[in-house]
Amino acid sequence: MAVRTVVGGGNLLSLINDRLEGNADVEEVERVYKVAYWCIQDDEAHRPWMSEVVQMLEGITDVSSPPIPRCLRIFDDNEENENFFVMNPQDKST
Repeated sequence: MAVRTVVGGGNLLSLINDRLEGNADVEEVERVYKVAYWCIQDDEAHRPWMSEVVQMLEGITDVSSPPIPRCLRIFDDNEENENFFVMNPQDKST
């Protein structure tokens, strides 16, 4: 899974399309995944502006490691994330 590969420092080239035949820059692949993770943060205040996204993708601005977004934590191996989807009975419409 991409989450474990990116966060765990795995082989990023394993995530790219086979048609590229391994011809990809690992730093660029890592940058794209990190930017994507920043763009899907749960709190919109933590998401970058589009101008910042462009600068990060162009390599003008460094991209720090983002927290794993809640929507992707379900794919994490930690047991604490197994109950990600919990329905609150009070939220039901009657």
